[in-house]
Order: sequence, then C-alpha cells, then structure tokens
Amino acid sequence: MVSLFGWRTVARSARQARQRPGRRGGRVTTLGPVLVGGLLVALLSGCGAPGAGSAGTDPAAGGFTGSGGVAAGAGARGSQITGERVPPAPVPSPAPGQPAPGQPAPTPPAVPDVPRQSADLAGQPAPASPPVRVQVESLGIDMSIEAVGLDGTAMALPANPAVAAWYRYGSAPHSPAGATVIAAHVDSLVYDLGPFARLADAPGGTEIVLTTADGATQRYAITAIDTVEKQSVPWAGVFDRAGQPRLTLVTCGGEFDYEAKRYLSNVLVSAVPVP
Repeated sequence: MVSLFGWRTVARSARQARQRPGRRGGRVTTLGPVLVGGLLVALLSGCGAPGAGSAGTDPAAGGFTGSGGVAAGAGARGSQITGERVPPAPVPSPAPGQPAPGQPAPTPPAVPDVPRQSADLAGQPAPASPPVRVQVESLGIDMSIEAVGLDGTAMALPANPAVAAWYRYGSAPHSPAGATVIAAHVDSLVYDLGPFARLADAPGGTEIVLTTADGATQRYAITAIDTVEKQSVPWAGVFDRAGQPRLTLVTCGGEFDYEAKRYLSNVLVSAVPVP
C-alpha cells in the first residue's frame, strides 16, 4: 500500500530494476514499463473501500455482469438481473350486478308490453244496469233479484228462496265480458221449496230471461247443468269476470246432510246469450 512504501520507494525500485541485469537463457532481461504499470495498478487498487475488489460478483450487491463490474442501472433489487419477481397488482372484484373484467355485459331482460287505458271518465263505458228479474217460463220460474256482496267469504243470499241474488261485484247482463252470477237457496225450513229447485232437471237450450233496472232484457240458452260437491266447486271460474259474456245460475242440490242441515253439492247452470 502507498502508506507502507511511499511514492519514492516505488520509483527507486523501478530504476534499480532497469539497471539490474538478469540471465534467462543467456540473455539479459530488462524490467520495463510493464512492471511499473502493473505495480501502480496493484497499489492504486488498494485505495478502494474494503471489499471493493469483489464488486459485481454478488447479485445481491447490485447486479452481476460476469466481468467484475456493476451493471449499468443496477442497484435496485427486484430487477431482471437478480431474478426476483414482482407480484402483479390485485384485480379488483366487480361491483354487484356488474360483469367481471373481460366478460361481456349481461343482456337486460325484455320489458313487457303493458297495456294502457285512458283514465278519462268521458272515455269510460257506462256501468252496466243491474238485473232485477229472472224468468224461466218453461219451468214456471219468475223471481225478483237483489244486488248483494259477501257474507264473510261466501256470496250473501236472501233468506227467502223465492228471491234471487246478483253478485254486484261481478259482471252484469250487458257487460262486455265475464259471468253474470245469479244465486238463490233451493229451499228453507221457513219458506219451503224454492223456484230454483226446478233447475236441476231443465233440458239443454231452455230459455232464461234477465230484465235489468233500465227495462232492457237479455235472453240466454242453457248449455250445461252440473251437480258438484261443494268442496270441489271451481269458484274462481264461476265468478270469472273475463272471457265471453255468459250467465251462471247457482243453487244447492245433491244429498242432504241431516246432521249438518245442509246440502252436500251445488247445482251450476251455464247459459250463453242469444239474440
């Protein structure tokens, strides 16, 4: 090191080396500038920091080039030289109802075509006139009709079986759609047998005439008569307000339960309008 030899000692050694003859194979060998340069390089290399001579040989110290030097731009860990891998940034989860990245957006559901109708009162059809009388001439039936609602969950009926009832929340005789429902008791312990008791034996095509409060009449022809146990009656269809205009007459029938004092079935008379 320079601190041990000094620059004068180095120069003197160099002069002596040029003057000292040597013998190698009978020839004189002179130590020239090559030796001096080598010594200077060796001495100057000792001025570095401890361990500087192995710089560039430790990948963790800043990148290994294979030539004893630090690679240009090295010094940051995680480069391609060191072989460390940087984990990719996490992909955020899609928001609820949104497609995942790279996925096509879902097709929105088709919007149904909702029918619209004017709420203008002037454009609404006039309410149908309620029925007030029912006649079946061939069976000797001629009864007045009362407009009724519900008695609990069932259609209300007059106590007198000689008086029929019209369900006023349903269709009327001249309504453009739905069933006009007329019902009556078949008999009573107080009033005896009622006129509707004769409906069960009416032949097909029997004419029924309804008279409305405005004096108009609507004629019907019987198409079917069914006796159905009460628990099996399709009441939703009986009181249906959709479909073609029609008439349904309802009374009791079938076997009589003397303990419960009621009939076990209903008689359903279906009729369609006729000119």
